[in-house]
Amino acid sequence: MKGAVGVLVLVHGGLWDEEMDAERFWGRTGVVAGLRGAGVAVCAPDRAMRAGSWEAEAEQLVAGLPDGPVVLVGGSNGCSAAVRVALARSRVSAATTASR
Repeated sequence: MKGAVGVLVLVHGGLWDEEMDAERFWGRTGVVAGLRGAGVAVCAPDRAMRAGSWEAEAEQLVAGLPDGPVVLVGGSNGCSAAVRVALARSRVSAATTASR
């Protein structure tokens, strides 16, 4: 279900761990499967380990966003990246953050 708000984009944290990626943060924990099982359209992109700046990371994430409106959810230090993406793109319909 894509719904009126768009695709839920999960921005992972955990970049202090060299092996962290979206699959490990959101996939292995069952978050993506649970959301998809509930009919939610989900996108969970990987973040660059060393983007150089918040702006560079936002550009990288924006380039991988699905077409149409999105709702951003940031976990851990993915919160800062999610807010930067929201500031960079007008098609973000909502942003929320969560600590892990």
